[in-house]
Amino acid sequence: MEEEKIETTDSQNGAEATENATEEEVESTESKGTDLEAEVKKATAPLYARMKQAEQEAKELKAKLANNSGSETKVSGNLSTKDIYALMEAKVPESDIEEVQEYANLKKISVSEALKSNVVKTILSDKAEQRNTANAANVGSSKRGSGKITDEALADKASKGEMPDSPEEIARLWRVRKGMTS
Repeated sequence: MEEEKIETTDSQNGAEATENATEEEVESTESKGTDLEAEVKKATAPLYARMKQAEQEAKELKAKLANNSGSETKVSGNLSTKDIYALMEAKVPESDIEEVQEYANLKKISVSEALKSNVVKTILSDKAEQRNTANAANVGSSKRGSGKITDEALADKASKGEMPDSPEEIARLWRVRKGMTS
């Protein structure tokens, strides 16, 4: 019987020990949980603030877009569809579009208004003249075709002392002088 009492006592002590351990674990978990929650809140606070700011900026941009939707729509870069149409109508070369755009931005006017100004007209005409001059000069290496000299020109050169270099032309000159033209 004593053994049973010891076992019961042990079992009761064991149960008490288990209960005590469980209570300690719960208390430590609760304190760790509150510490963890505080850390999470502290770490996510800047992210939450950034998210709210981004949402506010998105709302403002949507409002601006809604206000501007009735006017010109931007297609590429800073050019609107009206600007592109004006450039196409004026037949502005692609290499000169940037010049027109810079002038319009500088004067804070539209591209179509810039195309009407004398300054831009002068710039475009100068650039067109430069392109035409470069095309006319055609500085690329071009080979000349070998032109055949007429019999009379060959005889004239020979009489002036300029003898032909190739044997075929010498034979032709001999035939011209003998009167045996072919």
